[in-house]
Amino acid sequence: MSLQPQLRPILRQNNAVDPDDPTFQAARETLYRTREFFQPYSPYIKFRAVLGFGSSGAVTLWPVMSHSGRFQDVAIKTPHDENDDLFRQEIQWMEKFSSAEHFIQLARLPSYALNSALYNNSKSEGPPLIVMKYAERCELNELLLGDLGLMTEFDLDWTDEEKIAAVTDIGRPNYVAPEQRDRERPLRENAFGPHTNIWGVGLLMYNALTLYQVVADDGDWAPRACPITMPDGSAKNLVTWAPFLVGREELVYDEFKAYGDDLRTLIARCMADEPEDRPGLQELLDTTTKNIAAGDRIAAAAQEGWERQKEGYPGRREGPVDVSRPPEVEDDDLVRRFFREYLNDPPARGDPYRDYW
Repeated sequence: MSLQPQLRPILRQNNAVDPDDPTFQAARETLYRTREFFQPYSPYIKFRAVLGFGSSGAVTLWPVMSHSGRFQDVAIKTPHDENDDLFRQEIQWMEKFSSAEHFIQLARLPSYALNSALYNNSKSEGPPLIVMKYAERCELNELLLGDLGLMTEFDLDWTDEEKIAAVTDIGRPNYVAPEQRDRERPLRENAFGPHTNIWGVGLLMYNALTLYQVVADDGDWAPRACPITMPDGSAKNLVTWAPFLVGREELVYDEFKAYGDDLRTLIARCMADEPEDRPGLQELLDTTTKNIAAGDRIAAAAQEGWERQKEGYPGRREGPVDVSRPPEVEDDDLVRRFFREYLNDPPARGDPYRDYW
């Protein structure tokens, strides 16, 4: 065993298509039904594109005419199986989180575009539909997250078999926490809680930091004991699912060594195998706030130095940013550029199946 998990870039264009794939075949049938359903409302709502599809449903893009006569985009999610109870359950969860900041929210259509009883209604007698705000582009303070499709409320009164079935083999394999991977852990007392969210935060921090994700079916991705230095200066052998970030120098991936030890260690602790080895929410918040403030001071000092340099050379320009390495100074302009290029105006995503729908 190489002990070196495989990583792959998050931002990649996958143009491989298989028109005979059963998932695509189901999505194509779902698209046909959805377009047929909305046909009577075509003056006010029009199909534009398929945004994506999976094993349970498809999401499509529809411009809707507002009262002013202007069109506004919404995303519509339709299940492959109109009797899918999990799909109706997803509507219930989205209703429950209707005021939660940074969650994709349900959208309300004008009454002339569609009867409100026919969508975002878990008790609808017709085919279930989810109409959502479209968040392809967002501002720095409007980042929206959340996918509640497989969410379930854990019941301590369940049988052992029900507990295991509810949390194992569910979700994206490269994002589930360790307590979901081991069939015995769901039976532990307090198996799930804030520590489970900490795992997810750590993995997302890793994704944002490196623009890589782990290949979930790689047998070499497993927790490993790595020597780290804790915030209080003490030494610890941390069993973590991020061995490519910390530990023995020769096992840390070269492309990550340029990042600071403190940041890599924090992420590795969030991705610790045992919940008690992960930092608490308050420590995570305090550490993040402290380091953002320190970075702001460094950025301000660097900007002052740059302004002094320009006084002697008015035509001097800053050099290009080397995107392959973390910047020495992460100033506000660089953060805004990241959000603009990856969130506000992200790389265009073509539909590899556009000729097969």
